[in-house]
Amino acid sequence: MRVPGRGPVVSRQPDHATLTTLCPVLAGLRFPVRTWHLLVAAEDYGASAELRNRLRQLPDRPFTSVEDVARALGLPHPVVPSTIRTTGVPA
Repeated sequence: MRVPGRGPVVSRQPDHATLTTLCPVLAGLRFPVRTWHLLVAAEDYGASAELRNRLRQLPDRPFTSVEDVARALGLPHPVVPSTIRTTGVPA
């Protein structure tokens, strides 16, 4: 969308598709993970180009949870399915 006299307006609202695919993409991971783990999981899952590009832009640091990844992406906190574990200890 263009505003007269200004450049294009970019929506700052999180993409619903990105949020809804984030949890399934990360479901097989055991946290903490590094950025490259997120990218491999996204590739293996067949995530959208948009989500893969957004993950590529994340800093190379450890992420401790799905919520941590969502926060880094500027997304609202997702509801974390019970299949995602933040430690190697079974629930």
